[in-house]
Order: sequence, then C-alpha cells, then structure tokens
Amino acid sequence: ALKQAANIFLDVLRAEPFLQAYVGLGYLFLLLGQKSTAILYLAAAHSINPHDEDTVKLLEHTLKEDPSLKVHVHDPSFNDDEQESY
Repeated sequence: ALKQAANIFLDVLRAEPFLQAYVGLGYLFLLLGQKSTAILYLAAAHSINPHDEDTVKLLEHTLKEDPSLKVHVHDPSFNDDEQESY
C-alpha cells in the first residue's frame, strides 16, 4: 500500500511540483524509516512554501531525531543549533 501511495505521489510530481505530494512522500519515507530520503522531499516542500504547517512540523520532528540531516535544509531557521522550537 505504501509503494502504491508513493507511486501516486511521484506521478503527481512528474506533472507539477505540488507541495502536498512532496509532504506526502516525505511522510511515507519517514514511516519507512528512511529519514535521509524523507528530508529531501520535506526540504523541497519547504522551498515551495516555507510557512506550510505540516512541512515545518515534519521537518522539526525529523531534525530533532537526526540533526545531521540539517545539511539538506537550506533555511537558516533549521540550521540554527540553538533553536528551541523543537
């Protein structure tokens, strides 16, 4: 079922860079325990809309669990080691 969902999201992204498809893929990869892949999709979603609540929450959660992934997020607010919003 997760593979089918991932294929649907990828089909959507091939047609157009759609925020929720990036968020959905990021979430699916988190469920699969593939944080390094998930962060790429979440970072792409964040670059489309840095104010999307779902994206920000998933990014914060993922970076809290694995701070080494911060290198993939090109937003200074997520790269500040002293950030306390987690």
